[in-house]
Amino acid sequence: MVEKVEFLKKVMERLKCVPKPVNELAEDPDFLKLIDIMIMKDGTLTEENRLLVALSAATALECKECIEDFKDAALNSGIPREKVSEAVLIAGFIATSNYVRTVAPLATLMKPETLMS
Repeated sequence: MVEKVEFLKKVMERLKCVPKPVNELAEDPDFLKLIDIMIMKDGTLTEENRLLVALSAATALECKECIEDFKDAALNSGIPREKVSEAVLIAGFIATSNYVRTVAPLATLMKPETLMS
């Protein structure tokens, strides 16, 4: 069983930060076990790619605290500012284009005078 304090130390070592939602969810032993298995073990992604994926996901999900945490972690780990910016811009574009694609057609259902008021 993974203990909360040990888990948070591992997260800090691995990600160079502990995102607030992770800290809050660390009370749940099932969450700790799942994250320990899925994220904290070495895989095929480099540390740089892990941080950029986490930053991109946080951006697409609009988790402001997570974006700040992962942005800082990425920059502090030596990832160039240009790469961090590019990851955020790509994720933001994908999230926005999905919003436009799913919400914009609904606007056509409204009467034009409703949109103007």
